[in-house]
Amino acid sequence: MNDIPKVVFSKTLKEATWPESSIAKGDLHEEIAKLKKQAGGEIIAWGGAGFAQSLSKAGLIDEYVILTRPIAYGGGKPLFSGLADALKLNVLVTAAYDNGTMLRIYAPR
Repeated sequence: MNDIPKVVFSKTLKEATWPESSIAKGDLHEEIAKLKKQAGGEIIAWGGAGFAQSLSKAGLIDEYVILTRPIAYGGGKPLFSGLADALKLNVLVTAAYDNGTMLRIYAPR
């Protein structure tokens, strides 16, 4: 993990101190477009529901990989809040694991 390039999307951070890290402060579309032009393959977005919502609303996600575990907390931020229209998805992969975890991979139609 330390050896791969990472980009932190932040309006407040001044510097990225983790190895191979940089900060993206500009427009989300422009920053993602710059990343897509770089060599290196897939872009994986790790972050909270707010970041996922921003990417979804902007139409910047090619695949959704969603893991669900049989745990209920009774709260939290919805993953797909604030979309202008229904997000229609095609199921690409499903898998169930012995511990009850479900893996699903979707692509926008």
